[in-house]
Amino acid sequence: MTKIKVTRYRKNNGTSALIGNFSILIPKWGNFFINGMKHFQKNGHYWISFPDREYKDEKENLKHFPFNGFTERKISDAFQEEVLNALTEFFKEEGKKSAFNI
Repeated sequence: MTKIKVTRYRKNNGTSALIGNFSILIPKWGNFFINGMKHFQKNGHYWISFPDREYKDEKENLKHFPFNGFTERKISDAFQEEVLNALTEFFKEEGKKSAFNI
């Protein structure tokens, strides 16, 4: 993948698996940026997601419709890993131990 940089991070103080929202910059894609990325943690597992729209289905269950993503799982997994690494680097630069102990 390409070198990704986290440009902003806002910690979520709620009780859900969502632990923060952040923005990324991808220089090799012409300085492409994505605002509204989400950082999650549950049972020791960490993951990210693209910005999405929340809606309720016909049974009033809350659902999420992502605005973008990858069609191939292999590419999606590689991107996810690179973004998680970028989060770790961001927190090191900010003087914190890691993105996973915020």
